[in-house]
Order: sequence, then C-alpha cells, then structure tokens
Amino acid sequence: MGLDVAVMPLVLHISLAGLAPAPGGPIGVLPRAAKPAGSEANEPRGLRGHARNVPYSLRVRLPDRLRHAQAVGLLEAEGVRVRSSGGCADRESASCTSLEMMRPATLALVIDLKRRSGCAIDVTGGTEAGHAQSDYSHANGYKIDIAHSACVDRYITGTYPPDGVRGDGATLHHAPTGAIYASEPSHWDIFTP
Repeated sequence: MGLDVAVMPLVLHISLAGLAPAPGGPIGVLPRAAKPAGSEANEPRGLRGHARNVPYSLRVRLPDRLRHAQAVGLLEAEGVRVRSSGGCADRESASCTSLEMMRPATLALVIDLKRRSGCAIDVTGGTEAGHAQSDYSHANGYKIDIAHSACVDRYITGTYPPDGVRGDGATLHHAPTGAIYASEPSHWDIFTP
C-alpha cells in the first residue's frame, strides 16, 4: 500500500485518554491513508513523490488530530520537552505553546529526530495563534517549532545539506522523507508531509 507519510516506524508505549491498546499490544502512530493518484500536483515541493511503502507495527489507530494533553504525553514519554514563553497552552494565544489538533505524523517526526540525533529536544511552537496561515500550516498541525541547540543544529545541518533559502531568509534543509527544516533565528521551523 502506498503511503504519503514516510516517517520511520514508531511505536509508542503509553496509553492515551479514550484509547486502549489491543490486548498485549502497544499504541502506535498510523500514517494517513494514501491519496488518489495525481493529487500530488497541488502539494508543496516537500510532499511530491514521497509516497512509499513503510512498515508499521501498530495495534490501535490514533485520531487524525490529537488533543494537547495527548500530544504532550506522547512527547514526554520519549523525553521531548514542551516549553511555552507564556507558560500556557491556549491555542488562541501567540505567547502559548499549544499542541491542540496536532497531527500524529508531525509528532512522529520530532520523536524520530530525538531518537536518531540523541539530542535533547524542546518544542517551542505548535498550533497556537501567531503563525502564518496556509493549508500546510502550524494551525493545521503540519508544522512544529523546536529550539536551537548545538546538538540539534549539528545533527540537522550535518544530515541534511542546505537546499535553498525561504522568502524570510531562513536556510532550508530538505530530508528525503519530505520534511523541511527551516533555520529561523530562535528555532527550527519544521514541516512534515
């Protein structure tokens, strides 16, 4: 089966409110269903041509969008911190960090980055107000921000060479999976298909 998300296999061993694992099995992240042929033409560059067969060991399907507490629980179980400059999680406030309505595939990318890099990762931006709007935006759960650190910067720039500059001057690094890492002054702005 062709999938439009090419993220490393991820099995999460925590329980989520309202979801129970199958007897003896973990909860896992499922990719979205494959899109109809030809639908890639309307997608941004990072999405085109990245459908591939990816094995997943799964027992329970997560919802297409997560609640804030579910998303934070999944990240914290993997040692990823969520920070907010305002100390809050209100999706309507730009000074908060909200993961309300975040896509599981976006969290899977962050968790995979932590596992591969061995770096401490701090999420500093999610679906809260204050980000640019588009179909593939923060608000729609396709983007997430993580803090710069020497370890994270070294891993991203050493693994994915520079590949252009965004309109705002951010250097872009494209992963083979279709993920795009944009180096902004205070954080990495990460897009995942």
